[in-house]
Amino acid sequence: MKNDRIEACLKKANSLPLTPGVYIMKNREGEIIYIGKAKKLRSRVSQYFARFESHTGKTRRMVENVYDFDYILTTSELEALTLECSQIKQHRPKYNILLKDDKGFCFIRLSREQYPRFTVVYRKKEDGAEYFGPYMSAGSARQTLELASKLFLLPTCARRLEYGKRSERPCLNYFIKQCCAPCTGRVPPERYAESVRDALAFISGGMKQAVEDMTARMKAYSDALEFEKAAQLRDRIAAVDRIWQRQGVVSDDCREHDAFAVTSDGVTQCVCVLNVRDGRVKLKESSFFDCDETESGPELLTSFICEYYSGEREIPPVVALASEPEDFTLLREWLSAQRGKRVSLRCKGRGELPKTARICLDNAEEALVQYSVRRGGRKTKAAEELKAYLGLTGELTRIEAYDISHTGGKTTVGGMVVFENGAPKKSDYRRFRVSVTGGDDYAATAEVLSRRLAHLGERGFERPDVILLDGGAQHVAAIGELFREKGVDIPFFGMVKDNKHSLRGLVSPEGELDIGKTTRAFRLLYAVSEEVHRFAVSYHRAARSAELKTSRLTVIDGVGEGRAAALLRAFGSVDAIRAASVEELAAVKGMSRPAAESVRKFFDAIPAED
Repeated sequence: MKNDRIEACLKKANSLPLTPGVYIMKNREGEIIYIGKAKKLRSRVSQYFARFESHTGKTRRMVENVYDFDYILTTSELEALTLECSQIKQHRPKYNILLKDDKGFCFIRLSREQYPRFTVVYRKKEDGAEYFGPYMSAGSARQTLELASKLFLLPTCARRLEYGKRSERPCLNYFIKQCCAPCTGRVPPERYAESVRDALAFISGGMKQAVEDMTARMKAYSDALEFEKAAQLRDRIAAVDRIWQRQGVVSDDCREHDAFAVTSDGVTQCVCVLNVRDGRVKLKESSFFDCDETESGPELLTSFICEYYSGEREIPPVVALASEPEDFTLLREWLSAQRGKRVSLRCKGRGELPKTARICLDNAEEALVQYSVRRGGRKTKAAEELKAYLGLTGELTRIEAYDISHTGGKTTVGGMVVFENGAPKKSDYRRFRVSVTGGDDYAATAEVLSRRLAHLGERGFERPDVILLDGGAQHVAAIGELFREKGVDIPFFGMVKDNKHSLRGLVSPEGELDIGKTTRAFRLLYAVSEEVHRFAVSYHRAARSAELKTSRLTVIDGVGEGRAAALLRAFGSVDAIRAASVEELAAVKGMSRPAAESVRKFFDAIPAED
């Protein structure tokens, strides 16, 4: 081992107390290279020096550079986490997860003059101006300001604004109703100040607050018989409403929250964040980390969230996670302490999860694919390492994985996912509706692979370098017979799960393979396993939901499964079918006039709220 201080550090670590605290790793020059917290200092710190070979690449490199360490005792693990975050923010250690610092934040500035102007700035100054923010990117600040300027007809040019001056010809924004043209000298300061006040309500409180303020003033003007001013506010409220309606609602029950999701392709991990304010997605951010340089998914998620909220970012009342973090209770307590109010931390199995958590995970997966493409789509180290474990002599570029999903043997479906160069290739994903019933997973897998092999070599069905099956030795034996019958010589392996349905390893016809869980190869396999399971289960749920809708329609006289499916394809939902006229129903391919009248009669007899 390169570092001759390992034994000395281990001896020092074994003398630490079993109490909460923060440890500070330093290199030979005394520079802080890593800061961590522990519930029991002795147990946590000694692990670094006693179990060197079991560490990931990042941890091994960090330990090799440790010359000494300091520690600070705390009274609780929550206090340790709080201290850890502040120390990381102060020292920015090399081996900690580091996000952009505060210089990336922006503010919207409102000047103090007769005709105040809004601008985007990176620093607050003691100049008497008002500042709003911080915004997490210049883009989000400019987008907010641009929208406010259009809605409330504020100028964006650099012209001199002075009431009563010699009139100038207004620019194009005036003629397309996006500016009140104060540059002409004909807009009184009082009228301009009203527009600024509405823009302030929008910037600081969002569309809802702006509409409430304008509605109250419109009513006051109307009561005072100032109908022209009331009409101007009415038109402005209508413009805000049009913008409001164009923005998709993502949450009715949880209108103020942030969502986090982490995903990995075995080489890179991506953490995605969605900021939801007033029921709309306000901002999306994605950050990427090398698997060799960071912790596993749950640990990374906790570290990321703590670093994310250690600056000036607002902590909402609800934080939603697509997966469970390293320490759920501790993270919830830390968020609540940072906010000064209770924070509801939600993840799968712990409270109702906003649908933005699922959306966030989808965005993380897509961002990771695009990130891989931007990096040139080169072969990953994980794929090369996996190739050695599998004993393959040829290339390992394309991995195909298969999983079966059903409910009690009904609505059986299969999913196929493809990873190329260590990254998902979603354009080649395939779904299979399986005819096998009764829960026979072996027969269902054989049917899916038979259908897939029938298209071997076609576009989107290129020959894979290896096939992975969600199952153990029996799956491998069953598919081995199929491959021998068809004369297929593609290497294939089963993905064995533990009692928590998490990947344990691979099994071949010769037996189970020993792949270390800290290796890049295992992380790639884990990503493939999770992705194919997600893909198959999501298709099964969609198919089962469609079946339930179809079965409801088949109780109508003259409507069988074929016509029910045709109606759903044509109208998209049962509610849309309910609202259709006899003529619209009869126009669907496969429907007859009597069948359409029967459908209409059936829904007319059911109360609309059912």
